[in-house]
Amino acid sequence: ATQQSHWQQGAASLAGRKFAVSYGVPWEAAVTNGREPQQQHAAATAEENATTANTTTETTTLWQEPWGDRRTELVVIGQNMDRAEVTAALDACTVTDEEMNEYATAFLTSEPLDILNA
Repeated sequence: ATQQSHWQQGAASLAGRKFAVSYGVPWEAAVTNGREPQQQHAAATAEENATTANTTTETTTLWQEPWGDRRTELVVIGQNMDRAEVTAALDACTVTDEEMNEYATAFLTSEPLDILNA
């Protein structure tokens, strides 16, 4: 994880020899200061609620404390791949409990400018 990926959704794509990384919209948790979407949208007008209902429902479904909607999704598509080798390689990339605790200490209560000014 990086400072930017904590605040913005990102995508990494690998197809053959082409690899790309890009960042998109902020995570809902970054926009709402860690509050669940229904708490953030409770004060919206009826018209705004109708417009944001689908997005809010989708985000609420994905919401897990303490990180909100932040998550990692991985899709592997290929032919003639050795499943055991791919699984072993991915398992080697998994963060340890110690690494996750360090990440939580640095990011859980921070604001975007806190991290950038550190």
